[in-house]
Amino acid sequence: MRRRREWVKHAAIFAAAAAAMALAFGAWGRFSAAWRRQFDEMAGILPFMSWYAGLALALLAAICWILLVLRSRRRGSNQAKPGASDR
Repeated sequence: MRRRREWVKHAAIFAAAAAAMALAFGAWGRFSAAWRRQFDEMAGILPFMSWYAGLALALLAAICWILLVLRSRRRGSNQAKPGASDR
């Protein structure tokens, strides 16, 4: 079970890093006037789609982190409390 949790943790970190890069590229393409003057509409599709891909990756990273937190809390509550078996 520990290997599965490590996989989700690494997936969340990778998705967050990829989302940051995609969002930075997309923001540069969407919000800079110099970039919009330099390229035509077909070249502008890359930053446009990069922005939305970054949002999707950020959502995936958030879901992975939420799953990790919920799984660790559930696992912690299932363990026996100290002194509970003394009765």
